[in-house]
Amino acid sequence: MDDSDLFRTFCHISDYGESGYANLHRLIATSSPLVLWSPSSALLRSPGCRVTEKSFVKHVEASRIRVIGRREWLLDKRFRDSHHWSGAVWNNAVDDAIRAVALNDESEPPHRRRVTICPDERGLALATEYVERHPDVVDTLRAALTGPTASHDLPVGVVQHALRYDNPRELAINVLRPAYNHVDAIDRSGARAPFLLAPKESRFHELMSSLQAPPGAVVPRTDATVLAELTAQVVDLVEHMERLQGPRATLDSFVKGDGHALLTKWLAGVCAEVAGSRGDSAEGVVLRKLQEDFDRGRLRDDWSDLVGNTEGIIGGAGLSSVLVEVITQQLGVFSAIGLATGAVQVGHSLLQKTGHLPVAYEGGSQWPFLYAFGKPASRRRHAKLGRLLDDLAG
Repeated sequence: MDDSDLFRTFCHISDYGESGYANLHRLIATSSPLVLWSPSSALLRSPGCRVTEKSFVKHVEASRIRVIGRREWLLDKRFRDSHHWSGAVWNNAVDDAIRAVALNDESEPPHRRRVTICPDERGLALATEYVERHPDVVDTLRAALTGPTASHDLPVGVVQHALRYDNPRELAINVLRPAYNHVDAIDRSGARAPFLLAPKESRFHELMSSLQAPPGAVVPRTDATVLAELTAQVVDLVEHMERLQGPRATLDSFVKGDGHALLTKWLAGVCAEVAGSRGDSAEGVVLRKLQEDFDRGRLRDDWSDLVGNTEGIIGGAGLSSVLVEVITQQLGVFSAIGLATGAVQVGHSLLQKTGHLPVAYEGGSQWPFLYAFGKPASRRRHAKLGRLLDDLAG
């Protein structure tokens, strides 16, 4: 792995349709890198997607997004345009660039490839072999697919595809086939934490785990229920933090700055702790860990930092927004003419105290401030983030 592998995740994003692409910016922000299986350039145009085509390509070129898929999907425009799924259609602005990167990186070591061409699938052969060895699974999977809870237990794409087959045996094979292929894709991605964006996907993987796979088959190696729970918490947390975002808090600025590395390292630590625990649930762990980190953080901007006896006068009266504006203007004037006076020091400290300038922040991570506000901690931003965490915890 290279230096960008702080927290490698994986998502079979197109399984979730437009809702998956509405979360794409959050997956990028919380991954380093994010590995996507055969992404749909058509769905980048969906209304809820906040990642532009141009930005997506840049993320791939910079290795923040890694793409893996079959050769036909990644390289063959005619195959994509003739596909039965409308989301497969080739988009020159995106797919030409991805194809170019795939061909350029084909000679690179696997861990350095930004776009990886995978070998042909094994899922069909493995699923067929399994059904031949365990014919009783046909009725089990038919019940799972056609029963009253089918829409809750299996990904919609699996249900739609399998129901095209009237023969119960073919139907069972086409439930197992994508299951094997999904898990094989996760394995090839090298991800530490697959994003399971719907509870039904965790139950889908549990179904695979409950079956005795034939020798050599790729089977899930992770607790899918816990992964789905962690995914839901991470996505929910950053979605709530976006309520605080200002114009400076863009995805591109975040991933290019220190906040991205801080966030992904923090998440890697949370997942490692969950994996090392003996509990069977990760309920509430992401918010709890962030609250603990936030509570440890301390702002170093005591009133004693102010100069002279101005502290007592202004400190007791408080500052109006008008006075803040005046001080801001005066600071600009003093800086412009190069006057290193006590007034500049006082003004700077007052602006820190009222939350308009960053202050030293010790014992906690800056990533929540950089994601939510696009700026480091200040007293005002600290208070806003604290209120949000209290609301979420309540």
